[in-house]
Amino acid sequence: MTQKPFKSKQWDDQKMVTLSTTPPDSRLVYVAANGSAKLVFHLTAFIIAYRKEISDLHSNERYLRLVEALQQHVKIKDEIEIYALADERDVPLDFVFNRVVMPKIEKRQFCLFDVASGRYVSSYALRSYGLVAGPLAGRGGEEHMLPNGKSFWVSEWIS
Repeated sequence: MTQKPFKSKQWDDQKMVTLSTTPPDSRLVYVAANGSAKLVFHLTAFIIAYRKEISDLHSNERYLRLVEALQQHVKIKDEIEIYALADERDVPLDFVFNRVVMPKIEKRQFCLFDVASGRYVSSYALRSYGLVAGPLAGRGGEEHMLPNGKSFWVSEWIS
């Protein structure tokens, strides 16, 4: 049996992503990104998404600590940095990122606050790049950039 030769593929594209500039409400959960930006999520929507993700875990007591902490902190603070709080409660950051934060980024369900300008931005540049040289042989990623060109989020893959 003869296999077809694999055709390599390379890309480097950029597009503009539009976001709302209206913060969800006065109670926010955010992820600090490189000190240049905050990815801001609606507190209630974040808790609902998080609870949904932990509901199928057999031992979710450890993960419930984060929900309890969010509900306590929101009584005294309007803004909560989710990674710092998760780290304090010994909740794995990769779980929070992969199961809750990243899907919201992919669906554009967040507002973007530019720390340097002190305001929410209505759009940002998304650069997608990669090279696939064969089956299970490639690398690529995405770079999210503020209007001033500064990267605030980079995700990369390799196989």
